Amino acid sequence: MNKTRIYIDTSPIIDVIRGRFGLHLTPDREDDLWYTEQTLRAALNGHIEVVTSMLTIAECKRAKQDKPATEEMKKIMRSVLTSGRVFSPAELTLAIAEKARDLEWEYGIFLKGADAVHVATALKTDCREFFTADNRGPIKNAEKLLPLGLKVIRPFETSCLPGDYRQGKLT
Repeated sequence: MNKTRIYIDTSPIIDVIRGRFGLHLTPDREDDLWYTEQTLRAALNGHIEVVTSMLTIAECKRAKQDKPATEEMKKIMRSVLTSGRVFSPAELTLAIAEKARDLEWEYGIFLKGADAVHVATALKTDCREFFTADNRGPIKNAEKLLPLGLKVIRPFETSCLPGDYRQGKLT
């Protein structure tokens, strides 16, 4: 049985790292954080598949802070992004690079290089949803990407997360 695939852009992953280390997140990003963490749990438990580009490894080098990542941050980033247990990392292939280019050439979807690679990777790996917390790039092109089979959303808007992971815990 094929699992539902969700693509997670760099920004929600950085939010997870920032949340783990108590770094400031805006209230809207905190809501996204909860859904991203639940999605990662569902992937770890084998209920869905989460894909990200190997480009994300290079983009998650300091968790959007002004100082270098601590050794503990580096350890978490390495273990989560490259262990193969949570994410299915997708290599940048010629087909993905050409798809990134063709988003503009064939579909009139204008994205910066890294954003185009992320979107093309999601399309080439048959992801149904594309999580981003970045209010630029892919989210501004969400309507144009929908006919290509990709729903670009904030994590809290997911419809692919299994119901068991949508339940908060009572304290």
